[in-house]
Amino acid sequence: MEALTQVQADEEIPALLVPVLGMTVLLPTVSVAELVPFRKTRFLARTEVDLGLWGYYEWRDQKVPLLCFEQVNGLAASSLDEYHQVAIIHATGVNKETAYIAVLAQGIPHVARVKAETIDENTAASELPFSTLSVLVDGREAEIPDVAKLESWLAELDAQAE
Repeated sequence: MEALTQVQADEEIPALLVPVLGMTVLLPTVSVAELVPFRKTRFLARTEVDLGLWGYYEWRDQKVPLLCFEQVNGLAASSLDEYHQVAIIHATGVNKETAYIAVLAQGIPHVARVKAETIDENTAASELPFSTLSVLVDGREAEIPDVAKLESWLAELDAQAE
């Protein structure tokens, strides 16, 4: 994810702007394994969703942790219905048990071409615990998630559950 914040003047990084409730998440396209429509038949709910880990999403014969990014960051949670998309994100390897993380999108993600002249740090934004950086992409506010920190958090949750 650091690549988005270190764009060279002549470089262009393809990225996705993923809408979640009240904000947009910015992901380099190489970090996204796939975007899939949410299907309740593939969702395995957790009994406690107040932390932002809503359960697991079955994707390609794997159970991927499904997060509500806004709730993980202490904000209001979105609702769960059939009209959502799920962004399957490659993990960084911090947690060997987690190969992917799924993030629930509140709409249709859009492709963005990030260049040095189109991205700036958003110093007016509040800091979020699971965001690496708040940015402005072509004037649009976005958060770059801290995937490694999310993986560590998931490992802590797993350890507490044992």
